[in-house]
Amino acid sequence: SAYAVLAGTFAVLKRGITTVKSIALIGFMGAGKSTIGPLLARRLGFAFVETDDLTEKIAGKSIARIFAEDGEAAFRRLERSVIQRVTLLTDAVISCGGGATIDPRNLRLLRMSCRVVLLKADPSVLFERIARCESRPIARRISEVADVERILEDRARAYSSYDFCVDTGRCTESQAVDLIVEWLLGQDSEDRSLRLSVGLDKRSYSIAVGFGLLSHLGSEMRDVGLSGRALLFSNDTVADLYGERVLGAMSRAGFECYKFLMADGESYKNLETAQQAYVECSRARLERRSTIVALGGGVVGDVAGFVAGTYMRGVNLVQVPTTLLAMVDSSVGGKTAVNMPFGKNMVGVFYQPRLVVADLQTLSTLPARDYRSGMVELVKHGLILNPALLEYLLERPQLLSGFGESEDLAYAVAHSCAVKAEVVESDELDFDLREILNVGHTIGHALELVCGYGRLKHGEAVALGIIAETLAANMSGLASDECLEKVRECLYPLLEGLVLPDVDASAVYEALLSDKKRRDGRVRFSVLEQVGRVRLGVELARSAIEEAIANTVSLL
Repeated sequence: SAYAVLAGTFAVLKRGITTVKSIALIGFMGAGKSTIGPLLARRLGFAFVETDDLTEKIAGKSIARIFAEDGEAAFRRLERSVIQRVTLLTDAVISCGGGATIDPRNLRLLRMSCRVVLLKADPSVLFERIARCESRPIARRISEVADVERILEDRARAYSSYDFCVDTGRCTESQAVDLIVEWLLGQDSEDRSLRLSVGLDKRSYSIAVGFGLLSHLGSEMRDVGLSGRALLFSNDTVADLYGERVLGAMSRAGFECYKFLMADGESYKNLETAQQAYVECSRARLERRSTIVALGGGVVGDVAGFVAGTYMRGVNLVQVPTTLLAMVDSSVGGKTAVNMPFGKNMVGVFYQPRLVVADLQTLSTLPARDYRSGMVELVKHGLILNPALLEYLLERPQLLSGFGESEDLAYAVAHSCAVKAEVVESDELDFDLREILNVGHTIGHALELVCGYGRLKHGEAVALGIIAETLAANMSGLASDECLEKVRECLYPLLEGLVLPDVDASAVYEALLSDKKRRDGRVRFSVLEQVGRVRLGVELARSAIEEAIANTVSLL
């Protein structure tokens, strides 16, 4: 039998799957997720998790009561937090609520972290099954098959993206499990990469996170429709480590390759470097369909992105970040800029890449201080929008302290990128919600300017900024004591060894008055009120800001 054949390869199957992803079952109520899920989990030796069950446990009451007492919007917020948690799991079969994938953010996390299996059935079959389950609020709205058809039509998009599909109306539960397992056996168990998309209509692009991706960069570029001339944009330090590997991968994929190397360091993130790059673009005879490949950290990515967005009014851009900070921050979202004497990132354009490829193996050569600086951004993303990611990091101190090749790191980076993608999709040009990402940046940028570019790592400056801004908000009655305590707990360990005895708080305040995000001559802050909740457009008193800066620096 088919089962006997599969049983003979079970050990290989389990080993392959446990090094990749969990399995997420999606589909309408009555499709069989709650019955097939436990059977599949036992077959694979995985844990079984049901998002509706976890939601009820968090709320302390049934879904029916949540709907009745708090409303569907409150239920969806709880469900969202559960999806954030379960998509950080490995070796699990996850049964998702029927409406979980209505929220595209949930679907992105599931597609990124799991093998997604859609269970479906004919509306008449679903209606018959639903009629036996009146405990779900949605079921009470269904009195005939036409109601099922109407809801399925409304949810067509929610069920349109998956890796494998099983029609449970045409097979038994055991047969459905057999089909899923057989399909899993055919998947590439060596592919450990996590992939997610940034949805911006015609400017949409994908992000790939994993180990060893540089060797496949050319094929990744071809897969998104790029071809022709490609200019590798990097610096000497990074190019010595990875330049030949990247050029070889692009050449094997048929690209005609050229190279431009800028000087290494924040002080070279300026218009003079951009002008030198324009000359090299002309020598390489780049055309509108040519591609600039940014290989390096945030400085390289910002300048390369600025050049790509302005040369010939825009050529294709591929971001290949090699620092942790660049992977989760500057490479995603399309912000490109150069510094000016009067401020950081004062001249730039919004220009989205065609592709982002984050090869985590490049972090093995990253100095520990730079790694910790990058971790600040992951912590920030957890603080502002994904508390599950924050707890994930705090439970794994080895992730915070230094690089190690592990799935934990891949999941943390991918989830951090998903936070950035979520915000960028909502506010691409930084006029509204995207300001949530500015937590810590107003004071952080001012500290960088006062200290002189290069003395502070960007992540270190942001960490100090988050602490100081949260303290000022706490002194002003906005941020809770618990929030301030959590911020200090998360961030001070990432500033190990940093000493700033000569920082003048009043000079920092004067510097932040030139912040490019000011409106009507006033500086407004994005401040944490609670973990997972940010207030935008906050004005803080100068006295509170200066006292918070002095206190923050003194505790280093």
